[in-house]
Amino acid sequence: MDDLKKAASKGALWQFSGSLIFAVLRLGSSTILARLLTPQDFGIVGMGSLAINALGYLGNLGMGAAVIVKKELSDEDLSTAFTIILINRLILFTLAILSAPYLGQFFKDDRVVDIIRAGSLVLLYSAFDSLPRSMLQKRLCYKEIFLAQSATILIEIIIAISLVLFFHLNYWALILATLISMFISTIIVNYFVPIKYRLRFDKTSYSFYKKYLFSGLYNSIIIYFKHNIDYLLVGRILGAAPLGYYEYAYKIPHLYVDRFVASITTVLFPTLSKVQDDLERFRNGLKKALQIIAFTSIPVLLGLAVYAKSLVPILWGDQWTPIIIPLQILSITALIACLTTPICQIFWIIQKPNMAVLNNFIQCAVTMTAVGYGGYVAGLNGVALGMLIGISPSLIFAYIALKEISFSARTIWSILTPIFLISFTSIGVSVFLYEILIQIYESSIFILIDLLVYIIILLIQFYFFMREAFNDLSKIFFSILEYTP
Repeated sequence: MDDLKKAASKGALWQFSGSLIFAVLRLGSSTILARLLTPQDFGIVGMGSLAINALGYLGNLGMGAAVIVKKELSDEDLSTAFTIILINRLILFTLAILSAPYLGQFFKDDRVVDIIRAGSLVLLYSAFDSLPRSMLQKRLCYKEIFLAQSATILIEIIIAISLVLFFHLNYWALILATLISMFISTIIVNYFVPIKYRLRFDKTSYSFYKKYLFSGLYNSIIIYFKHNIDYLLVGRILGAAPLGYYEYAYKIPHLYVDRFVASITTVLFPTLSKVQDDLERFRNGLKKALQIIAFTSIPVLLGLAVYAKSLVPILWGDQWTPIIIPLQILSITALIACLTTPICQIFWIIQKPNMAVLNNFIQCAVTMTAVGYGGYVAGLNGVALGMLIGISPSLIFAYIALKEISFSARTIWSILTPIFLISFTSIGVSVFLYEILIQIYESSIFILIDLLVYIIILLIQFYFFMREAFNDLSKIFFSILEYTP
């Protein structure tokens, strides 16, 4: 196995480890904070975050992708990139301060104004955060990314819980914790990748960045509305408390997408960019990545959809039971995102960003229509169903992306079919066992036992019926252990 493959495998392990720690910490902290704060507190913060994230997406000019893809980076390239990013962030910070009162009127809640103004500091941090993170990805330095993310998440959780418990703060505990942790994160990544920040503009560098600049901007705007139209409609029409419910229902399954799948994609993008001229290696790398994602995402998210009714009251309390049905629907939405997101990254790697933009544009249009109608007819459940309908075009674009690299759809089918069958079988057996146990003695401990049974049945079936795939993954794991960067 060559050094690039070993480095990519090592990076995948670090990213997976970071994602696992992130998920455990987030799940644990959500269990605590959900009992200390109200759905309305989370909803108010969600409204402010919508505004800040909107400006953050406007700041995503595709510069990170351009830096990763460019084979040789000069000082002039980095200085030009920083100059563009800094000017952009200063404009967005000013816009956030000035537009905060109008956004408060949009959400019909004056508390949002101060949250937006305080949260806009994150935009300034990101001017000095973007390039170091892109350079770490370009160099496949995922150990450093793991350390930075883990430290940041842990600090944020400790500060948030401490501010609620000892200073009796409400939603402001979440805001302050985010600001402090993001500031520390910026310091950490700059320690790992010291960059000489200079305000320079080179026309030659700009000519390369330009094709990513506008595609990245358009794509970011579209992605924002695609991912947040549901939040906007719920927050505007239904108010803070329903938004708090919906935010939990969405973030729990998409925590897996945003952390685990995003971590794989983070490794996949720079790795495949390095072998974009070798089609066979390109396809093999994609196949391995999809196999890893499918092995974990299908059992986890299908299991979450089935067990949501029992798990929600145990983990977060009875006040959160309205999220059960949306959570089940959004778990399926997250599963589709897990399987299509890395495939659609192909468009960026083969330098066809317009196709990626078109994919997100169509998804955004479908999502806006489906979510708007669904929310009007059926409230939170309708919004969740609208999100499921909205992501469906990604399946078509994933197929187109695979055709671009002559990747057989039959290969994808051979990866996914046995995993789906094993997952459904394991769920059926474990649910049947749970129904028997609950008839004998009604206790919440049985759901935890049943989850353990589900995992054991999964592992047994994977071992006996997909041993070849397990052997492949074992080889990758042992090669990771042998690799020293």
